[in-house]
Amino acid sequence: MSKNLTVRQKLYYLATIIAAFLIVLQVVLFLFSKNVKMNWDKYNKTVDTKMAILSQINIDFGYGGAIHNFKNYLIRGKQTDLDKFSLKYNQFLEDKHRYLNLDDITTFERNEINKIQATLGLYKNNISLVQTLKEQNKSIKEIDSLVKVDDS
Repeated sequence: MSKNLTVRQKLYYLATIIAAFLIVLQVVLFLFSKNVKMNWDKYNKTVDTKMAILSQINIDFGYGGAIHNFKNYLIRGKQTDLDKFSLKYNQFLEDKHRYLNLDDITTFERNEINKIQATLGLYKNNISLVQTLKEQNKSIKEIDSLVKVDDS
């Protein structure tokens, strides 16, 4: 049958096959790019969520946070500073739990969050020592030297 086809007909068939191939290729590329966009959007959402939680953890620690309230309690000995420390500590634990329950958490991230918890745990353990030493009328300088935490 192909012997009976003219050159023009053969070219039409070839053009039709090429066009069909290009259409199929476009559909495949469209579907693939749609999947890439969905994955990219999911990645961006995860990163945004991680950054928001890490930002909150930073607030839980920094100025006005747990360590700041620990030092205020050490200096002033006020119950309100102790209560604020406990509040920030508990907020950190909630933030840590939310972070570790996100998708795509790496081992590195998990280890770093656990280091933060270990450091904050040292402050938590030391706050009861501060209470005891204050009851024994130890000086702030003396108490500070006994409860110093390397949080670098």
